Amino acid sequence: MAIVTPGISIWRVDLREPAAVVERAAALLTAEERERAERGTADVRRRRLVARAALRIALARCLACAPAALRFATDPSGKPRLDGPGPHFSVSSSGDWGLIAVTSLGPVGIDLERVVALTELEGIVTRRFAPAQAREILKQSGERRLLAFYRGWTRIEAQLKATGVGLADGLDTTISAPD
Repeated sequence: MAIVTPGISIWRVDLREPAAVVERAAALLTAEERERAERGTADVRRRRLVARAALRIALARCLACAPAALRFATDPSGKPRLDGPGPHFSVSSSGDWGLIAVTSLGPVGIDLERVVALTELEGIVTRRFAPAQAREILKQSGERRLLAFYRGWTRIEAQLKATGVGLADGLDTTISAPD
């Protein structure tokens, strides 16, 4: 499913595909991509194969080529990109859902997080968010606090994915949400 906003296509991907679809998806991938997907449980394998095939399909539609014809590379920070000219993209998945953003406008980042209760939420907020943002999250209570945390977290991860910052080194710095 493609949701098109001016200059950006966003694809929502259901990663709960049946085995027959997963095997067709695997056929679109390189041996290296299939090998990488094999790490983890059967559910992890299925989600990785479907997400990567969906990325190939989305990009191939933009470029009017076969999904299997695409070649990928990474920039020095570890951010994936097409090997050669083509649109910018970002991928995220959480649980049984994935999101793919594709644009020719410039670097893009997208993030998706399944909202689950976190016993260490206060510690994560204190360590990972800028002080002003941490105060705003922590002054909330209950579900509002949890949702404020996830809104801030997904914005930050999307920004880091767009810039490539944090991908190679991890999220080991204090971060502040973009406006």
